[in-house]
Amino acid sequence: MAAFLNFTSQGAGKVVVFLHGYMESKSMWNYFDFPLNFHALFIDLPGHGQSDLNWKEEPAMDQMADDVMSLLTHLNIENFSIVGHSMGGYVALSMLKKSASVEKVILLNSNFWEDSPSKKKDRVRIADIVFTHKNQLIREMLPNLFFDRNQFTVQIDDLIQEASMMSPEAIAYAALAMRNRENMKSFLQTRPHKVACILGELDTLIPIDLFIHENEGLNLNYQIIENAGHMAHIENTFETRKQVLSMLSIQTTD
Repeated sequence: MAAFLNFTSQGAGKVVVFLHGYMESKSMWNYFDFPLNFHALFIDLPGHGQSDLNWKEEPAMDQMADDVMSLLTHLNIENFSIVGHSMGGYVALSMLKKSASVEKVILLNSNFWEDSPSKKKDRVRIADIVFTHKNQLIREMLPNLFFDRNQFTVQIDDLIQEASMMSPEAIAYAALAMRNRENMKSFLQTRPHKVACILGELDTLIPIDLFIHENEGLNLNYQIIENAGHMAHIENTFETRKQVLSMLSIQTTD
């Protein structure tokens, strides 16, 4: 049974689906104040924000992708692009693999390869301890997404408060789904034009040198946001917004 997904939308024209990251919600896109000359659809992924988590199957990005696709079908949306932040990018790539309706995917502080063995172990650790130390885990993890946590204490507190509303089951499920995701590099070999990437110059989760190494042979289009870590939409909002709209070929008057 598919989860009910909470969403909001604005504007009219070409459709762009916005998918947030792990322990975030659709509220992350409020930083951008997008123009109304395109149809923006902001979705809470399963177990996040105000969306339900109803799964019993093995955790997988495909499950999230299926739920998003079901919502788009319900809304009679046929062709669309996707902007996915971090985990949202993994969901977007799964949707791209499933459906020819996806015109373009923009990976924001996200990637297309699978977790390293050590990262997979860390995902399992998170899924285990969240049931007994959820609030401590959230307070430790979220500040580490920023390169300079002291500069964004208010925003970090907001993120912590929002993540604290999530159930341990939802946090664990998403962690394991990320652990179980497949390497999409071979899939992208024949469609590099479908994907573009926006990276944080100071992102320790997705280092620039690692991205460049993984991008060899693919040559995906990418842009680097200066003075930004994994939360580029907060750390350098103006430049990140500019690059997102440029990659979507959306004209602005800014």
